[in-house]
Amino acid sequence: MSSKTVVPGDKLGVIEEFEAGEGALTHDGIVRAASVGQVKLDLKKHVVAIGKVRQGTLIPVPGDSIIGKVESAQSSAANVLILSVNDKTNRGGFTGLALFKIGRPMGRGRQRRTTACKTGDLVRATVISDKNTIIHISLDGPRDGVIYAVCSICGGALFRANNSAKCDTCGNIEDRKLAPDFGNMDLKL
Repeated sequence: MSSKTVVPGDKLGVIEEFEAGEGALTHDGIVRAASVGQVKLDLKKHVVAIGKVRQGTLIPVPGDSIIGKVESAQSSAANVLILSVNDKTNRGGFTGLALFKIGRPMGRGRQRRTTACKTGDLVRATVISDKNTIIHISLDGPRDGVIYAVCSICGGALFRANNSAKCDTCGNIEDRKLAPDFGNMDLKL
């Protein structure tokens, strides 16, 4: 018998009712989900387990390549809504957290504050960790970075100008961590 989809920490029952099966754990007398998936109840054996997530939802794991939309960005971190995992559309609603090194050296110990990405950008990133149910992503891989962005002044499309992004409409130049295929990718999300 299958039921709803749960995430780690969701209460599944108490030890008086069920034993923890695969994907579940017991803590202080409460059976909780230890993984994302669908609840599987075995009423004869009194076991509750977690089955695989429904098709169409891909759980990003370390090593996966994701494409996502930046929901919020600062100089040190960004939250990214994950739209695809390994080139497969994902409707799971997962969010990745990217942490950035603050600034880049300019010489003589000074640093220039830059933003790897801005809110609204589409980025390609690599999943580096999923500890504590937080999906940590990195834009440091050779294929990773911003793949599409618009001008923060006029909203025009940006295109590559050396290592920066330039607005075709107003000429504004913005600094981003650009992917090798920035502006050339066919977006089908």
